[in-house]
Amino acid sequence: MIKKIVSFSVYHPVSVLMLYLALLLCCCIGLYTVQLDFMPKMNERFLLISADFTGVSAQDMRKLVTIPLEDAAASLKGIKNISSVTRDGLSLVVVELHWNADADIAIVECRQIIDQCYEALPNGCAKPNVAFFNPVHRETLTLVIFPNDGDLEYGRHIVDTDIRPHLQRVKGVGSVSVTGGEKPEVKVVLDKAKLESIPVSLQSVAEILSQANFEYPSGSVSDGGKELLFRTSGLFTTLGDIEDVPFLYGNGGVLKIKDVGTVSLGTEKKESFFTYNGREAICVKIYKKADASPLAVSKKLTREIDRLHNSYGGNFTFKIVFDLSDELTASIRNLCVSATLGAVITAIVLFLFLRTLRISLLAASLMPLSILFSVFVLALCGKTVNILSVSGITIGIGMVIDPAAVAIENVLEKLKRQPDSSAAESIVDGTAETSLSSSGSAVTTIAAFVPFFFFPGLFGKLFSDMALAVIASIAFSFVLAMTYIPAAMSLQSKKLIDNFAGSSKRNFKRQRGIERSTRIESCVRVPAISCGEKLYGDCLKTIFEKKYAVPVLLAACLCVGTLCVLLLKKELLPVSPSGTVGATIRYGTSPSLDALFSDADFINRALSAEDFIDTVCISGGIEKDDYEQLAAPEAKKETMRITCSGKSPEKIAAALDAILQNTDMRYTLETSRNLLEEMLASDAAPLIVTASSPEAAAETAFALCDERDIAPYDILQEAAFIPDRSACARFAVSASQTAAAAYAALEGVESNAFYTGGRKIPLRVSFADGTFTAVEQLMRTGVVAGKTDIPLSSLGTVEAVENEKTLYRWNRKDAKKISGVPKEKSVNFDGIVSLRDIQMKEFFKSAAVLLAVVFLLLYCIMGAQFESFIIPLLMFVSIPPAFAGAFVLLLLSNRSLNIHSVIALVVLFGTAVNNAIILYESITRQNDITEQSVIAASVAKLRPILITTLTTVFAVVPFAVDPLRKNQQSSMAIAIVGGLIASFVVVLALMPPLLFSVLKRRRLS
Repeated sequence: MIKKIVSFSVYHPVSVLMLYLALLLCCCIGLYTVQLDFMPKMNERFLLISADFTGVSAQDMRKLVTIPLEDAAASLKGIKNISSVTRDGLSLVVVELHWNADADIAIVECRQIIDQCYEALPNGCAKPNVAFFNPVHRETLTLVIFPNDGDLEYGRHIVDTDIRPHLQRVKGVGSVSVTGGEKPEVKVVLDKAKLESIPVSLQSVAEILSQANFEYPSGSVSDGGKELLFRTSGLFTTLGDIEDVPFLYGNGGVLKIKDVGTVSLGTEKKESFFTYNGREAICVKIYKKADASPLAVSKKLTREIDRLHNSYGGNFTFKIVFDLSDELTASIRNLCVSATLGAVITAIVLFLFLRTLRISLLAASLMPLSILFSVFVLALCGKTVNILSVSGITIGIGMVIDPAAVAIENVLEKLKRQPDSSAAESIVDGTAETSLSSSGSAVTTIAAFVPFFFFPGLFGKLFSDMALAVIASIAFSFVLAMTYIPAAMSLQSKKLIDNFAGSSKRNFKRQRGIERSTRIESCVRVPAISCGEKLYGDCLKTIFEKKYAVPVLLAACLCVGTLCVLLLKKELLPVSPSGTVGATIRYGTSPSLDALFSDADFINRALSAEDFIDTVCISGGIEKDDYEQLAAPEAKKETMRITCSGKSPEKIAAALDAILQNTDMRYTLETSRNLLEEMLASDAAPLIVTASSPEAAAETAFALCDERDIAPYDILQEAAFIPDRSACARFAVSASQTAAAAYAALEGVESNAFYTGGRKIPLRVSFADGTFTAVEQLMRTGVVAGKTDIPLSSLGTVEAVENEKTLYRWNRKDAKKISGVPKEKSVNFDGIVSLRDIQMKEFFKSAAVLLAVVFLLLYCIMGAQFESFIIPLLMFVSIPPAFAGAFVLLLLSNRSLNIHSVIALVVLFGTAVNNAIILYESITRQNDITEQSVIAASVAKLRPILITTLTTVFAVVPFAVDPLRKNQQSSMAIAIVGGLIASFVVVLALMPPLLFSVLKRRRLS
């Protein structure tokens, strides 16, 4: 069948080339339409359930809200882990799904569960909300907005009401968070003494203002035959309207707000700040959806920001300080440069072997054609061109030449041996003879990557794009070798081959026949190869004579490989340096945001003095609606984050460390990681201490490490008011009234919003700042009961207590996170979970299952190919040397055994057996199986084996050479290089004697 296809290609070369030209046009269209991304398209894996219950402590929120929500969410299908963070008045439950779970179905089921659970929650608790959650906190784009007049209050208003909605509507945007700026607030500040003398509570005043500030449609009315809409409009239009609101009628006349207080337009209590190179600004972080391309989203956001700049350019300055697409573009560009360099080196290697430029370029043309076809298949299947799919294309660069190189070498060898045969027949026969080994090599390589499509979990999700790219390129290269190569050689036959042709018969060697044979031999023979063939033949004779050489060599490979595996460092992903350095400062006490801003100013001035630092971004505090940050147990309002970028990350880290050491602050230095590292949380994965109560978890955590390594650690001194139920009953005051009175005295009471100039401004009724400077003063605050003002001191007592403001639970148990190294060398406490150990166990379990599946699949395919149960096992003898070589080179280059090197082992499964298949095919063609014939057949295949091995090795060498450790694929490339070199040497030595013994017995039987 294959010979017929080859024959058709040789005798109809124009038709074949036209078909490929049409396919090339389709591939170019696919190249234009395919989506560019950093990672393969991933489903959402995290859900965030949030519930508000204002005024309730964290301990009560844990019992009343968090635990019921956890119990309800635990019934969700596809759940892997569940964790929660409880704060005062806020409960956040994070649900982690398995990799193969459908997040869209999960969120619908979760909403149904919440609807059922909501009825069991206490009155006053807001209905829980569920949304997709991104725990990575990696924004797609960071935009800094500077008000040109320095008005941060108006700037924040424009950002919240106009800029943020515009950015949110951009296709592919998941969420937008805002940090910094100021928010307006109408402050109704009342005199405490005057108010208590009446007596009237703050809550009553706020309620009166709410009833006076409203607008309500009342229906329609007929007037003179016309129907008019009728509405009641009582909205405040000026601050004076608020001051003139009467709230009490008595013997002294009408009391108005202005009689007991003042009304002014101010700002809310600041929740966060952001500075860029010392200048205060508003920071907008935009996060993409999980299935959106960062490059496409970034382009759309950039266009939208340009439009906003044209609209607000006179009032605001827009500056993009971070763009994920830059990192994506740089990574893809580096991969493409390495791939191009590998392709060039591979083409040079081909030329050195084939010694003719035309044929070398013809074979090298398979590389761009296979790459284009791989991209076309990715586009057809809805995949993206990403870091991993480009890695797959790169892996295939060296291997796509293998079938063509073997076919070309065999055709030229046949022309040399049969100088009088026609060129067309030589091309057909020479190409068809290599079809068995080429198809076997292609099928084994393809079979090694097929399991990725059906493999659940991490490997299937991450590497299916890469597997598709490898399969497409290898399969297409085989098709090209059987059709395109013979068709192109047929067109070149007159110039390349027929000019050497002789017209004499085989038994009469005329001059042109001799000339043809000589010139073709010069094209296919390299002096060094001839010496190598002679040396290889001598070595095989020695190995055949010394029977113990085969088992000794195989045992040595197994021992060396096992030893290197034990010595290799194990990790999910190799650590790669980054261009930005950051630090997080967590304050032990509760300083004000002004104190944090003062420290930020000091740190900025110190860092700005260094000439190697270009930008310094500092932020502090957390917005109350920023649930993604609040869902992290280590997050605190009293936290400052510093991010620096410049020419030398090492110098920046040293300078930042020195500055923070002098300040005596608790801090941790951080370097940014790439998206894959953050998604897997591969390094610095903490220990989790679980217990039956928060106190027990804290006790165990403190026994292991210092408080700075424990999260959450947010214990504050509190003054707890304990109501006297008897006293409350005597004055007809409920415990909730006392709590409301205390909260109103300290925080104020919100009333209906004030509208002016199209802006909605919150209105808060409160006492003046500084009214309460001691707990005793607060205890004199009265609770209005009828016409009597009862002080809090008569309704209860105050006790000094310590309370945790943040509580953490993991898999429905109270827990603490430990980010440092435990004091104990070996952690034996019960209830301690290592997230890193769990990740590594899952990873290596999946890797072992994957390799086992690949092994069985290859065995079945080769068994069917060779019609034998024994021959496939014999071919697998080439696997241990390949693995040993990979482990040795990884160890020598100081690399780790990680997810990329495991993929290299999968590649070696499919490629290491190829050399054995070529030897098997050559040996089985011999009429008689003897030591001499086996040696001769093996030596004859040294050239094609050397060509295929070197082209594959040199194609990935540019990826392996990575002294700066910036290339994530370097460990994969190093493992492939080491495995192929070791397999090449050992297989050439081991396989001929083994095949000789097996095939000789088969012939005899």
